[in-house]
Amino acid sequence: MQQVSLYNLNHKNYSYKPKFEGRYPTRDDLVTVMPFKARKLVKKMDKFIEDEWTEIKKADTGFSALPFYTLTGKKNEVATIKPVYQGYNKYILFEITNDKNTERIMINRQNPDLFRFERTVETDFGYATTKSFNSAHERNEDIETRVGKYVEEYFPKVLPRPKVDQ
Repeated sequence: MQQVSLYNLNHKNYSYKPKFEGRYPTRDDLVTVMPFKARKLVKKMDKFIEDEWTEIKKADTGFSALPFYTLTGKKNEVATIKPVYQGYNKYILFEITNDKNTERIMINRQNPDLFRFERTVETDFGYATTKSFNSAHERNEDIETRVGKYVEEYFPKVLPRPKVDQ
């Protein structure tokens, strides 16, 4: 009786050709959380912070300074912007404080669509979180547009203006 082999190891004419039958998404189909202008401002702020770190390291004053920016806004708002590093991830900690509450936004500098939002209220015993949001896991258009408006309002106040040749 002869044994039949279903698999031949010496067969070298194997070829695999994948078929791509789906359509590629258009620019409007792509899901973005942060508005386009705000995304560009976050990228510019990332470059600006890296340049500031370079200047601080070149100065070599003997102590380590941190790029830290404080701004005032309308309705008694005070905003602070500072870099935060968690392992290999780089973030911008953006806090807006007014008379009632504090809103903290942690924006990923490489991918601005990934951010965390938290609203806290001061109590007699510390702080209480009244609202939290993580754009990596959920969607909320009100918070997404609010964060975009904050970025568009405050980041240009810190970023240097382009020089105009006269």
